[in-house]
Amino acid sequence: MTFCANTNSPIDLIRTDTEVCDNKCLYEFNYGKSSLNGFNLKTNLLFLLQNNNENHVKFYGKNYNLEGMLLFRDSVHKINGNRKSAELIIVHNQKNNPSKKLVVCILINVVNQNDGDLDYIIDKMALMAPANGDSANIRYPSFSLNNIIPTSKYFNYKGDLFYEKNSSTLCYQPSNIDDSRPRDSYLHDIIVFDKVLSINTKNYNNLIGLINKHTFVIQGSGDTLFGREESNTPVFYSKNNAVLGTGIMGEDDIYIECKPTGADDDKVVQVDVDIKDEDKFKFIIDYFNSTFSFLKVNKNEILGSFIGAIIIYVILKIVKSIN
Repeated sequence: MTFCANTNSPIDLIRTDTEVCDNKCLYEFNYGKSSLNGFNLKTNLLFLLQNNNENHVKFYGKNYNLEGMLLFRDSVHKINGNRKSAELIIVHNQKNNPSKKLVVCILINVVNQNDGDLDYIIDKMALMAPANGDSANIRYPSFSLNNIIPTSKYFNYKGDLFYEKNSSTLCYQPSNIDDSRPRDSYLHDIIVFDKVLSINTKNYNNLIGLINKHTFVIQGSGDTLFGREESNTPVFYSKNNAVLGTGIMGEDDIYIECKPTGADDDKVVQVDVDIKDEDKFKFIIDYFNSTFSFLKVNKNEILGSFIGAIIIYVILKIVKSIN
């Protein structure tokens, strides 16, 4: 694995420089239990879960399939100018558009006493795959990402994939005659939790022996890579916690984005309404019921019929435009 050039990520996530993201950026997950195949790539540890059919992930109303997870030494991102000791990166592919990825990142610190799932995995890799190119089948039937991912708030931004795996087509490359893909096609949804994981001192020392520090360059903090200027990537902060639950799969959702008046002049607040296909007509009816609640005609039936006809006509026009 090598690192991508010309990226707008990773970045330093400053809490005070974020905008609010509501329902539209809700991260819902329910991962199944699975053992893992681990690979020591020396730049990082790569883990593939053996049972991906039981993993259910939804973000921005889109369903995702789990691809795998990577563990880097030193955190890839910074939060409020600070790095942590390591970072776990969980990669997903969009179900209906596999070239689009959801990258979930969790920073890791070191404590004297800890005995979590991540400690177990690192310990097994140190025993079974200590050198570059080694691999290990970690039999851990009770392992689930549900036990690792925090149900807390998170940062979210659109960014490049900052690592290269097998093929340079995953990385953004400046436009030329051999590359006709638009710039936006390389951008993916990146989540970074502001709540950290912990590993114990012993396993951090194991990690030092297993892999090298990464060489990612933070974008947008005065650092430059290949002459890039500082990044202006918009960063959002979730209003809601990540949700661990069941029954979250199903069809991709449709969103109506609203920007209410009276918002902070310096920040754009997103208020989003999640509407599934089968709920379109109900949403329209409810909308008109609330909008025209002041039109209550009890005695004048002619006027009431006339107003009702106008409302029905408008509803039919909207339904037709949606379909």
